[in-house]
Amino acid sequence: MVEPGGRIVCWRGHAPAKLNLTLRVFGKRPDGYHELETVMAAIDWVDDIELELTPGGRGEIRMELLGDVPEGLVSGPENLAWMAAQRFLEGTGWSGAIGIRLTKRIPAGAGLGGGSSDAGAVLRGLSAATGLELDRSVLLEMAQAIGSDVPFFITDNSAAVCRGRGELIDECANGLEGMPIVVVYPGFGSSTRAAYAGFKKPLSPPAWNPTIFLDFLKKGSLRQVADCLTNDLAGPVTAKFPFLELVRKALIEGGALGASMTGSGSAFFGLFADELVAEGVSRDLRGRLGPAARVHCGRFLDSGVWRGSCDGDHRCGGA
Repeated sequence: MVEPGGRIVCWRGHAPAKLNLTLRVFGKRPDGYHELETVMAAIDWVDDIELELTPGGRGEIRMELLGDVPEGLVSGPENLAWMAAQRFLEGTGWSGAIGIRLTKRIPAGAGLGGGSSDAGAVLRGLSAATGLELDRSVLLEMAQAIGSDVPFFITDNSAAVCRGRGELIDECANGLEGMPIVVVYPGFGSSTRAAYAGFKKPLSPPAWNPTIFLDFLKKGSLRQVADCLTNDLAGPVTAKFPFLELVRKALIEGGALGASMTGSGSAFFGLFADELVAEGVSRDLRGRLGPAARVHCGRFLDSGVWRGSCDGDHRCGGA
């Protein structure tokens, strides 16, 4: 936190990617958004966030981008992490300067929620480092104003059911914490707007019950969860990019118990029972895909591991 005498405080935390284990779309709302229900889970593909706070800085925001920075990502007001800092300043009246150092690893346009996670991490970090310790309801209100996926990254659990346009959050147990996954980013992004524009409402309801799915997830019933993976946006996205269906099939043929698209794409993921099998298919796909593709072999995150820490005795480098 910011201590007497205006000492700079450094906060560090992770901003994890998410997977949509299920994504059902129920049509367009009067406000132009689509009504949806999705189960999200955090994984260990992360961006890193460092915050440097200086009291008396009159609301200045500085930002530095490091790592694997996606083309077109800016270190300015259009960046969701910057937006989160601005929203925090406006909502709290805190008058210091904020320095953000964002080390990117999560690809953009993949449906992994990297930008939204960065914003959530900034809100959590600023709440802690300023000593304000804002109520979760206040943080959620700020998060909702930034983007539909941001509220998920305010939660303490590693999984949640998200409804509405994604902003209504019910945390749920994830019995798959620590289980191996493989995520494939094909080297190009997918347009969220185009995915929803191509969506056609299913003629029949899903064959599985969402309540039963959450029970499978809570118990860590991997095969049952894998059987229930679904994404209503996969149809229009794979119709535009048929190559992505080949990625899904490659995950299944490599030993995944189930595979699906996350968000509005373009990334696909597979659930695995055996870490060695997951590592094997990862090596195979890295060899088969082009240099722009990214293959992440990792795990579902445990709850709370990305909450971050504040250290008043360590001075971060300037952002």
